Amino acid sequence: MDTVRELEYLQRLALTAAQTLDPPSLVRLVIAETTEAMGVDVCSVYLTEPGGRSLVRSATNGLSQGGVGRVRLRVGEGVTGTTAAERAPVVVDDVPGEPRFCWLAGVDQARFVSICSVPIISAGRLVGVLNVQTEEPHHFNRDEVTFMAAIAAQLAGALEPSGMQARLEAQVRDLRSSEEVHRRFTDLALTGGRRRGRLRGDRPPGRRGGGALRSGRRAHRPSRPGRTAGPLGHRLRQDMWVLVLEADEPAAARALVDGASAERVFRAVSEAAGSRHPGAIVVARAGTLVILVPGPTTAEEAEVCARSVLVAAGGATGGASFSCGIGGRPGGPAELHELMEQARLAVRVGRRLHRTGEAHPFRRLGVERLLLAVAPAGSLADFVEEWLGPLQRQEARGRSAAPLVATTEALVSVSWSPRAAARRRGVHVNTLLYRLQRARELTGRDLDDPDVRLALALALRARALLGAPASAVLAPVDAGRR
Repeated sequence: MDTVRELEYLQRLALTAAQTLDPPSLVRLVIAETTEAMGVDVCSVYLTEPGGRSLVRSATNGLSQGGVGRVRLRVGEGVTGTTAAERAPVVVDDVPGEPRFCWLAGVDQARFVSICSVPIISAGRLVGVLNVQTEEPHHFNRDEVTFMAAIAAQLAGALEPSGMQARLEAQVRDLRSSEEVHRRFTDLALTGGRRRGRLRGDRPPGRRGGGALRSGRRAHRPSRPGRTAGPLGHRLRQDMWVLVLEADEPAAARALVDGASAERVFRAVSEAAGSRHPGAIVVARAGTLVILVPGPTTAEEAEVCARSVLVAAGGATGGASFSCGIGGRPGGPAELHELMEQARLAVRVGRRLHRTGEAHPFRRLGVERLLLAVAPAGSLADFVEEWLGPLQRQEARGRSAAPLVATTEALVSVSWSPRAAARRRGVHVNTLLYRLQRARELTGRDLDDPDVRLALALALRARALLGAPASAVLAPVDAGRR
């Protein structure tokens, strides 16, 4: 930028500061024209809070607008806080490698690599900090730093407490109050209005309080927080997909709750979701992460987002295994709790079927979602015993016993074709027909009856959901029994 243009810009800034009766106009001028004049990607203004011990983001044109009035740094914390503490410019060419940089999860973006930060000082008093950032590596030279200092000096006078700063501080307090309302309603919407800590990982959904699959009008009535949120300016989108990230193993579970590792996972998941769906909200809850993905988003896009979240979480933990459930549809604040329960149910079903490390959409669940709604839970075990009990006891006799459960499962998987089931099991068709006859004798049922076949198929699914070992239907384990 040449000297003439610098002087013209500073002149416009001085005139605006002296003449404007609309304080935000000055900030808009600084943010917009500083970005253009210096050829940077982001310009942000941080103001000191009452007491002078912390700074709050008051305006920006490239970072998350959700952080305006919410993001706070202590004086001395991060590059911005260091600038405030030292009352001197700070230039960092490589922000990710700078130990003084303070990463703000869900707010900062890894694409910005260089920063120039200068203090805003009036009559020896710290008013705030002015930052510019670039996506490409850039070294801010002495002339650029001097130009930024001149901008900050012009800005300082208008940011005195008797003028613009007092008004902006009032706006920040209003924004902070609104953000607190938003945070509380998000939390209440996810809990369905109940107190936190009531949800348990593998509670059968049919029990009282499960909610997600209970029949009747009550399960679909809008919650009181959901009905109240709208009139109070609730920021949640009306249509959001609910994703729930859960740990599959102890290492992953520790990573979701242990200080630094939890922060890394939160940051990675926030970046993964935010890069695909700007405005996505990530909430940490009781050893899980809940991701709210705003619409308009298709079911397929929500699944792609879930897979991206899994990759990000695994990468942040050195390969630990997570699963991600997806609610059956997008919904508003009053439906978030129900959708979260659907996502958690989808993860439980996947885990019972020995499918971990995957995205589990509720909408792709088959009969399992109905089986898990059976109440009381013991009824499901009774159903399995009634239809498969004799076959299971036969298998339990040892290696010499015919694997009748696995044979039945093979028949179900190939629409009861003996030849196809024999190939699946790796045995001669006559061997399979013998086993089929033994199953008829032991169960006392007509295995040609469509209703019987349906009941056996359901019993096999229920058996898997109850945690029975997966049969080796997909592998020829009977090669020696031809």
